[in-house]
Amino acid sequence: MPSRRNTASRFPLHLASASAIAALLAACAGAPSPATSTTPAGSAARVTPPEAPLTAAQERWVDSTLASLPLRERIGQMVNVWVLGDYTSEQDSSYQQVLRWVEQD
Repeated sequence: MPSRRNTASRFPLHLASASAIAALLAACAGAPSPATSTTPAGSAARVTPPEAPLTAAQERWVDSTLASLPLRERIGQMVNVWVLGDYTSEQDSSYQQVLRWVEQD
């Protein structure tokens, strides 16, 4: 039966071999395939840059939408609540506070 000391001295050799094999396999892997779009050509929605001026129809829509909101909701359009994107339980007090901000304040 091999001594414990002899086995322990061979461990770094096994680790180095396994690391070398993993590196070799990773190097042999092909390049990732280029990203492809799942939407057919021409059917993608047009995106207007935020700095682009609004058309007359867009301005009318904004004005009529804002005019239909009560004062509290119009002010709410200018308010931004900053919260982390990490997981928070629904029972957590910080989650309850954010929920109050959104639903009541």
